Parts: sequence; structure tokens; C-alpha cells
Amino acid sequence: MKTLLVALIFCMGACGAEKFSFGTAEGPTGFVRVAATALYSDKTGYGFEPGTAVQALGQAVTSDKPIYFSVTAPEGNYRVTATFGDLKIGGVTTVKAELRRLMAERVETAAGKFETR
Repeated sequence: MKTLLVALIFCMGACGAEKFSFGTAEGPTGFVRVAATALYSDKTGYGFEPGTAVQALGQAVTSDKPIYFSVTAPEGNYRVTATFGDLKIGGVTTVKAELRRLMAERVETAAGKFETR
């Protein structure tokens, strides 16, 4: 199964949120749309790390390999919400913070089902 990444919300402070929607389709209002080709840069402060091979899939990105997405943020504690799933295919996703700290393990979604954590 492939990893699917649909949306991420980073709540900073009193939830002054940075919201990202992935893929080629327009995301929800107020979300920054991130194309599969968007590499991290200091200018934008977000993007996929070099070497991350993702493919756009409507309102998601997908990969057979790990997806590394970075956001520049001040040191601190954050509430991060991620939505996984796709209308047509199932997926299995594991989330790590700072590339090592396990946050969600093997979140399985069937075709047409979404899971928010």
C-alpha cells in the first residue's frame, strides 16, 4: 500500500494555524496548496525535502517511500493534525516528527475512507 498525505494543520500558539493541502486539486479555503514538486526553501519556509519522491493524486500526494515534508517554525510545542486517505485507493501511513519521533504508526485507510489524527 502507498502512503497518502492529504492535509496538515500546524497550530501555533493560540492556534494561529499554518494549513497545507497537497496535490493538484484546490484544497479547502485558507489552506496553502503544495504541489508534489514543491521542494523546501528558506523563502517559502515549507516544502518536501530533497530526495522525497511524491506523486500528486488529486487533493493528496502519494509515495511508495517515506514522504519528508518540512516547515520552518520557532522552537516550541505544536499541535499538528494530519488527514490520511483517498477516495480511490487504500493506504498505510506512519508519522514521525523531526524524522525520528514516532507520532502515529501504521494508520490504515481503506479506499473512500479518511482518518484524521
